[in-house]
Amino acid sequence: MLVAEKILAKLRELARGKLELSQRTAQLVRLAILRNLGETVFNTAQQMAITIDVKEDIFYQLGQKEGLQKGKEEGLLRGKEEGLLKGKEEAAVNMLKEGFSEEVVARLTQLAAERIARLKQQLETGQA
Repeated sequence: MLVAEKILAKLRELARGKLELSQRTAQLVRLAILRNLGETVFNTAQQMAITIDVKEDIFYQLGQKEGLQKGKEEGLLRGKEEGLLKGKEEAAVNMLKEGFSEEVVARLTQLAAERIARLKQQLETGQA
C-alpha cells in the first residue's frame, strides 16, 4: 500500500488538473489489476481523496452496454414465460368452466395439479 501511495502522490504532483489525475489514476488501477492489485490501488486512491470518473472508462462503458443488452434479453425471456403461464391459466379456467376434469385440464395445459385446484377454487368463489 505504501508503494501505491507514493505512485498516487507523484501522479497528483504531475497531473495538470483533476480530470487528468482521474484519468491517470484509472489507468494505474487498470495496470494494477494485471497484478491483482487493482482493489488496493483503488482503495488507496479513495483514501487520498482522488476521485475516478468511471463513466469515462471504456471498460465501464462496455459493461454498461453489455449489461443493458443482457437485461433486455432477460426481461424479454421473463415476459415470454409469464405470458405463456398466463395463457395456460386462462385456457385452464375456460376448460374448467366447460366442465373438463381437473386431471384432463392439468394434462392438456401442463400445469401442476395444485395450480389447477387453486384455479378451480377461485372459479367457484368468483375470483377467477
